Amino acid sequence: MQERFHLFIRQHPNDWYTASVLAHPQYAAFGPTIGPLKEQLAEVLSHELSEGRISTTDAWFADVGRRAIELELRAVQHDRLIRVPMRFTLVVRPLPKAGDDIFEVRIPRLDKVFRISGEDNIGPWSEEIIRGFFHLDPVEELLPYQNTRGERLDEVDVTWQRPKSRKAKERAAKRRRNDDDDDDMFGFARPRQSPLGQVGVELTEEAGAGRIPRAELRDDLMTQLVGILDAPHARSLLLVGPSGVGKTALVHELAHRIADQRVPPRLQGVPLWHVTGGRIIAGMKYLGEWQARCQAIVEEIRAQRGILYVESPYELMTAGGSNGMNVASFLLGPMRTGEITVIAETTPDGLLLAEQSGPAFVEALRRVPVPPFEPDAARSILEKAAVKLGKEHKVRFTDAGLSRALDVLARFGDADALPGSGLELMGHMARLPATRGQKATRVEDRPALGPREAVTAFARRSGFAEALIDPDALLDADEIKAWFDARIIGQPDATELLTNLVLIIKASLDDPERPLGSFLFMGPTGVGKTESALTLAEYLFGDRERVIRFDMSEYGYPGSAARLVGIGRQEGDLTRRVREQPFCVLLLDEVEKATGEVFDILLQVLGEGRLTDGTGRTVRFGHAIVIMTSNLGASDRKRIGLGGLEQPQAAAHHYREAAQAFFRPEFVNRMDFLVPFASLDAAAVRGIARRMLDKALAREGFARRGITVRARDEVLDLLMTHGFDPKYGARPMKRAIEQRVLVPLSRRLVLRQAQGAAEFDLYVHDGRVAVVDSSGPTGGPCPTLAGLAAQHDALWRDRIRGIRARLDQWGSSRLLHDLRAADSEADLSARLAAARAAVADLDPLAEAADDAAVTRRQQAAATMDAVLSRLEWDLCRAALGGGDDIALTVDSPSLHPAGRAAVEALVDGYRAWAATHGLRVAVSEDAGRCTVQIAGAGAEALFGCEVGLHRLLPDDPAERAVDVRVCRADGPEPTAVVREISDETLWDPTTEVERPVALASLAAVLDAFVLARMCHAVERR
Repeated sequence: MQERFHLFIRQHPNDWYTASVLAHPQYAAFGPTIGPLKEQLAEVLSHELSEGRISTTDAWFADVGRRAIELELRAVQHDRLIRVPMRFTLVVRPLPKAGDDIFEVRIPRLDKVFRISGEDNIGPWSEEIIRGFFHLDPVEELLPYQNTRGERLDEVDVTWQRPKSRKAKERAAKRRRNDDDDDDMFGFARPRQSPLGQVGVELTEEAGAGRIPRAELRDDLMTQLVGILDAPHARSLLLVGPSGVGKTALVHELAHRIADQRVPPRLQGVPLWHVTGGRIIAGMKYLGEWQARCQAIVEEIRAQRGILYVESPYELMTAGGSNGMNVASFLLGPMRTGEITVIAETTPDGLLLAEQSGPAFVEALRRVPVPPFEPDAARSILEKAAVKLGKEHKVRFTDAGLSRALDVLARFGDADALPGSGLELMGHMARLPATRGQKATRVEDRPALGPREAVTAFARRSGFAEALIDPDALLDADEIKAWFDARIIGQPDATELLTNLVLIIKASLDDPERPLGSFLFMGPTGVGKTESALTLAEYLFGDRERVIRFDMSEYGYPGSAARLVGIGRQEGDLTRRVREQPFCVLLLDEVEKATGEVFDILLQVLGEGRLTDGTGRTVRFGHAIVIMTSNLGASDRKRIGLGGLEQPQAAAHHYREAAQAFFRPEFVNRMDFLVPFASLDAAAVRGIARRMLDKALAREGFARRGITVRARDEVLDLLMTHGFDPKYGARPMKRAIEQRVLVPLSRRLVLRQAQGAAEFDLYVHDGRVAVVDSSGPTGGPCPTLAGLAAQHDALWRDRIRGIRARLDQWGSSRLLHDLRAADSEADLSARLAAARAAVADLDPLAEAADDAAVTRRQQAAATMDAVLSRLEWDLCRAALGGGDDIALTVDSPSLHPAGRAAVEALVDGYRAWAATHGLRVAVSEDAGRCTVQIAGAGAEALFGCEVGLHRLLPDDPAERAVDVRVCRADGPEPTAVVREISDETLWDPTTEVERPVALASLAAVLDAFVLARMCHAVERR
């Protein structure tokens, strides 16, 4: 019997691999190459299956997928907490029988498995499990789990014998007890199973038990195959055909006919053994062991007059060793003399590889071509399979659904691999989420799978957007062009060609024997070549991660090209990734830096759309778009960078000459398009800055907090200045946005204590981006007008509106109501009315056309800020009341010298500020603790807002913050943070007041902090 298992492969920094069985991770192997590891695991799994120790229930999963999760873990190092970035691979598969939207998730590196409802919950739940697994572990325990160089899924086929029944085991045990010759002179038991039974599966027994399928509509080929096997000489044969056409099914049909005795007398009762090269040499460690096993197999098969079915001939040529010492060469002699009969199968590309490795073995086999089915015949097979799949999954395939499935395969899939590719697509259709959990007793009541389901299943399998696959969906060329133009700025030639490519794919006018498209993007760095490839993947597949990217400078030394296709029995870097993800955008960056051998490989990819890797498997590139980038010719262009004006025709001619001068003519001729990328002008750079900034301001951190950020045009001007370089193009733009926009925004967001939505505007002030809260004045003092507001019309108008709103709040406040009742509010009401009238006089200054108008604004703003500040001081002190004396205790629990310095600076600031307000201060110190006695009008209202923690943040994030506690004498320990001081900036997280002043200059800005605190206290009352 045969079973397929999923393997989880990890590549370590020393280039060795660990291969473990996904569903049974206790079975694992470690070594320098993948092939032997798979063979070792196959041998172990065969033994365990035969002994009944493991089941095949969770051996292989049809819809399994792989995704990555990145997170930071807290670990302990030298009694301190540090952050360790980690990356884990998740293996996810849907569970159709468990209900709608249920997934099984595995974390192979941790040997964790769980089920979760909802695909959106997979990432957060996995993160919680990982964090719980490593909760506060020492960093040394995290290091073995760090991400390795590469992790992927693979498969291994296991041949095994069904466990014997209990009675059969008892009879065998009795025979062993009664057979004295079964033990050697040392008492060790000799193997009782025949050599063929150890490494092979007898297919006629499997056919008699109904465990292998039959071939449909292959009577002519079966007659030819049986005729060859019934001939007196040269009976060994080789089935040649594309993958999926049914070569293995022919062998299975032969086993059924032998079991049913529907073959000539020569073949009746003949055993048909399925063996592989890997199984033959599995466990053979010493010189001559595998040769002895091969000899025993040959003798046994000759005695039985049996037939060996060996699958790939190239596998036999690589099993056992090199220099002609391999399994194929061992079997060649008995094959030529007719002692044994061998049936092998291969693809056309595998045949070419086998002929290069062992031409004598291939010549000893009579070739039997196995052509693909015609559409009508393939449909008949699929209709029969539809009945079986319908019963298994409780669904119903419609005629229109089967027709659409065949049509989609003919246009986008592997129509030459029918019926195999059709059966695979039908399996995906039957497992669609829409049909899960639905049961019906009658066939007509089952969920129907029609054209829509065929398109959806193929879209999920390939990743293509459904609009590209569905012939009923229409695409507008102008809309596609506009979509690319909005994302690829300043490159009309590139967007035009990418639009045409989408239309060709939609119309199925591409050459099926070549990639969907091949492009050479040429131009200076930083103008959008790589971004264009990512954007194309985003449109076609809805995911920019569908780009398979290679830095061709890594393949610039002699011999490095072999890494792309594999060396010996290894898979290649390129062939493996395209085989795992055939529907993709293949990006070859800086292709001119590769060695000449790489271009020989690319000639085959561009011209024939396929490659054969080191294992003999052929990888097709017919569903890939190949994009190569190059900087050839960019250094000698006259116009490079901002403001360059160049004719498109001249640029195309220049870059084509550069390509023809560097690449061989046959390489240039195999490319579909050479795309010149123009240097960026001011409009393009501005568009790039706007798009990248909008994308940055739409990140999850803003959306989750409900934060809206608007950037003024002058912010784009600043980014254009710092984010564009004539040498590097727009590549520095991302760094400029991070440093000049996101850093001040992040500082503002992480320190603010207010919850809920907020609005911020970005301005440029003193050569940097200023973050202005535009959500309104509620809870804080009147907005200030001086400085930044005087230079910006929009901000000036916003501030005036905010002042009016704040004055209206005071006018309708509980404070004035209470004062009116006590007949003591006349002065405050008059001053409030006067302030409102003064604000009205500021309206004519709303439009500033010149520097003189800005100067008038600044003068009026300074006067108005003083009036409003004095008014709000008196309003807050009247509202808060309190006495004229207060005693504060100021100390720091930290022994760090910065704590003592902060205490002294804070006390000095209080002393200096109190003097400006006519207050008397006396400071005493006892055991390092300062007591500050303040006396004067409203002292309690003014200094009561200073009670809390004043936190000093060090420059080094690894250092701990230093707290200074300010509390009333003999009062409780404070908990709320009043002020944070870092990098010469003071910040109040409660009121969101910020001033770029050092702690030593606290007295100069204390007015703003205390007023904001008093306004906040009034609001809370």
